[in-house]
Amino acid sequence: MKFLVLIASILVGAAAVFLFGQRIDRRFKHLNTFAGAYLLGLTCLALLPEVFSNIPAEFNPARIGAFVLAGFILQVILEFVSEGIEHGHTHAEEKHLPTGLLIGLFLHSFLEATPLGNESGTVATDSQTVLLLGISVHNIPVSIVLTSLCLQCGIARSKTLLILLAFAAMAPIGVLAGGIQSFASHHRELQALVIGIFMHVATTILFESGEGHHYQRSKITAIIVGLGLAVGTVLLTHH
Repeated sequence: MKFLVLIASILVGAAAVFLFGQRIDRRFKHLNTFAGAYLLGLTCLALLPEVFSNIPAEFNPARIGAFVLAGFILQVILEFVSEGIEHGHTHAEEKHLPTGLLIGLFLHSFLEATPLGNESGTVATDSQTVLLLGISVHNIPVSIVLTSLCLQCGIARSKTLLILLAFAAMAPIGVLAGGIQSFASHHRELQALVIGIFMHVATTILFESGEGHHYQRSKITAIIVGLGLAVGTVLLTHH
């Protein structure tokens, strides 16, 4: 089920580009702003409290904070490679798709899904659901950008589809890797790392949503809707 949701989220974004073309571009900023607000809401309301809950007595909470910070810095490094596609940047000046962009994006997708691989009873089901929803909603605008960029670079649709399928495979591979004992035994640290990644991506999206340090009403509405939906998601999943 996790695999289907993760893959479907990417195919939805790609299909939107193929079906609606430039019409989707006009609405992209608002969709991206909504996704950023939703991701930030889920992180603050569910993922961050969860990673600090039920900590063993011998476990130093500062270790969790260190991994959150490490995730934030790691995403900064990844964006030097990916050119910021994770938060909606496009670079269509070149006539080919930069290899570094794909490497950075694929690593980002792999890493953020690794906590989903832990099926042990110590991991709350509602936390897993929230993480899955956060990744899936975030994937939609990212896949829109990637698809649009491929087409703008003159890449054939068949090759574009192969690139998208490779991208779609990264999260399921991350889930499988997260289930390996050596990863699963450090689930709390992995989740903290992903939280740091999410915080960087979400805040960057929201900071860049303001043009000239001013937010348009439509973007403010997108933020409010995104945060509101995040609250609703947390209330529904945490009963």
